[in-house]
Amino acid sequence: MQEQINIRTQAQDFREQLGKSAGEVFDFFICFSKFECALKQAGYWKWERNMLSPNWDAFVVDIAPEFDKQDDRQRGELLNTAIEFFQNDPPRKQILNEDDQIDFKGDGYDAGLKGLIHAIKCVRNNLFHGGKYPYRRHLREPARDDHLLNHSLVILQECLNLCGTENLSEELRSKTQKVRNSFESRIE
Repeated sequence: MQEQINIRTQAQDFREQLGKSAGEVFDFFICFSKFECALKQAGYWKWERNMLSPNWDAFVVDIAPEFDKQDDRQRGELLNTAIEFFQNDPPRKQILNEDDQIDFKGDGYDAGLKGLIHAIKCVRNNLFHGGKYPYRRHLREPARDDHLLNHSLVILQECLNLCGTENLSEELRSKTQKVRNSFESRIE
């Protein structure tokens, strides 16, 4: 009979391998999942493959004009650094290489908020589906991974900041304010 694997022990080992990055992973997980929940609760959802999913594309269409028209001075150093990071070194997608080995390949970058959200979703997929952190030997660029997580949070924060702002039309202000309200609501 095979020895049983304790999944909680595996989780603890994983946290220890991540070291200080465990906090960034947890923060990203919480913020991304809360953001997707808030999008759906505010009406930014789509029904596909018999499943309700957040409609990031519709949300981006609504706030991108406001986000994309900001200049460097309006954005501030933190946001500019995050945008520049994604432009210069976007997340990589997990692929199967010519030797049938799992590898990562550059995904490119599309300008504007649409490209940034695509990059953040790629960060999420790599983290939660792509095997980005399974073993120490795969942690080839832990500092870069921390940057991807932290810069993703900076972009999501700016998206949240734009929700409900005066510069949006009254309809969009009301709709995006629901995203903000839902995100801020506490779990009871």
